[in-house]
Amino acid sequence: MESEVKLVMFDMSGTTVKDKNEVLDCFLISAERTGLSTDASEINSMMGMSKIEVFTQLWTNQLPNASQDVLESKIKIHFSYFRKYWKDGIRKIRLNQWMEHWKFLSI
Repeated sequence: MESEVKLVMFDMSGTTVKDKNEVLDCFLISAERTGLSTDASEINSMMGMSKIEVFTQLWTNQLPNASQDVLESKIKIHFSYFRKYWKDGIRKIRLNQWMEHWKFLSI
């Protein structure tokens, strides 16, 4: 009998693969590089939100009187730093971890 299941997805970070705070590190490094004042506890309180929502909330809190154009620029720059750090560093480490778990699940 053929299964009706076509796709199974897992939330990898901290669920299937042991999380070593790589996402948090990306947030903190990109915040430092963009001049955003935040800390690990503030970012952790927003886990589960999309990255853009987190950046938006943090920048809106830091610059409550800023124009929409200024906020959008800050968010865009912050997100580009986040993606660059993820792509250049953390993602390579995580990919190796995911592959190990995928091999286990494929047995």
